[in-house]
Amino acid sequence: MNRRLILTLLATFVMAIAACCATEPDTQPDPLNPDNAMNTDEAEAEDEETPNGDPVEPGEAMPTGEDCGPAKVDLDALPAKTLTGTLHYKAIEPRKSVEAYLGVEFTLDADGTEHVLKPTDRVSRDALIALDGKPVEVTGVLVEGSKPCSWEQYPMDMDGKPMKRPAAYHLLKANAR
Repeated sequence: MNRRLILTLLATFVMAIAACCATEPDTQPDPLNPDNAMNTDEAEAEDEETPNGDPVEPGEAMPTGEDCGPAKVDLDALPAKTLTGTLHYKAIEPRKSVEAYLGVEFTLDADGTEHVLKPTDRVSRDALIALDGKPVEVTGVLVEGSKPCSWEQYPMDMDGKPMKRPAAYHLLKANAR
């Protein structure tokens, strides 16, 4: 009798594991999602809306209302500063890393001080890559680094807190000297 009970329990256990493994992960509810929404490529992103009613594009993160993530700045409303020096470009590997999180792709060496530069709609990334290693004069607005959002993965500093992204000059113009 004990042997029959053990075999029944074992068979039930094996069937439960097989049923769990046999389902496709794309069709299972996401346990980490607070709404327990389906995690599928066919998810209906058009049904989601931002707090102001705009639709969320597929692959775009849902805004949370938190003061986090990349800063959206009105460049004309802040004071601009002109710097001269040598522009350096360092490609960021397309993988999760501290370098990718910090996003420091362009720097300006101005009299021994390194300034982080960010491309904008006025100065493209390609235009900055073309100026790599050349003496340049840039004009930009200094924007403080952002803190990560609660849903974002991030590296930690020595105190176990989210690593802060560096302040960067969002460029208004860049010219070779």
